[in-house]
Formats: sequence, C-alpha cells, structure tokens
Amino acid sequence: MTAQWKPDRPEWVGVGYGLLVGVLIGALICAGIASMAGYERPYLVAWGALVVLSGLCLCCAHHRRWLGRGWPVALLLAAVVLALTGHAAAIFCGATGVAALTAGCVAIRGWRQ
Repeated sequence: MTAQWKPDRPEWVGVGYGLLVGVLIGALICAGIASMAGYERPYLVAWGALVVLSGLCLCCAHHRRWLGRGWPVALLLAAVVLALTGHAAAIFCGATGVAALTAGCVAIRGWRQ
C-alpha cells in the first residue's frame, strides 16, 4: 500500500476554516450574553441560527455537495431569520457573521474544486 501524494493546502483555506470557527465562537458568546442580559427572544433566535449554521458549515466544509449547493441555501435561511428579528443590532451583527461564513465557505470551496 503506497501513500498517495496530496498537495499542501493553500494558506487561504486555513483562513476559511478560521473564519468558520470565529463565527461559531462569536455567535456562542453573543447568544450567551443575550440570554444572561435578558435580551428579547429574537436576539437569541438570531444568534442561535448563526451557531447552528456555523457548526454545520464547519462539520460539512469538506463535502463537495455541501460546498456546491448546501451552504448558499443555509446562508439564505440565516439571512431571512436575521431579517425577521427586526432589530437593527441583531441584523448588523448577524450580517457580519453571515459575511464571514460566506467568505470562509467560498475560500474552502475554491480549494476543493
């Protein structure tokens, strides 16, 4: 059994994974702060959606089908959830998280194809 040669991962792929991990950690912190500080339920829903989405993106980032079709649909759903909150702060901060998830998925997708 011979070992197969695999090309080294470009540095920007590591940056993509870093963005996904950063959004996961940031959304978890924001969800925790929102729940402890007594923010309204839409904030918790928005941050919870970002936690779930970033975890899903991180777990499925190496699958071609997810990179081709799955994450754009998931990001669209997250954007709709954020828009339905109706709170400017949740929309602004959530949009930053969605943008970071998009950049991370695009970076990883460019390498996997």
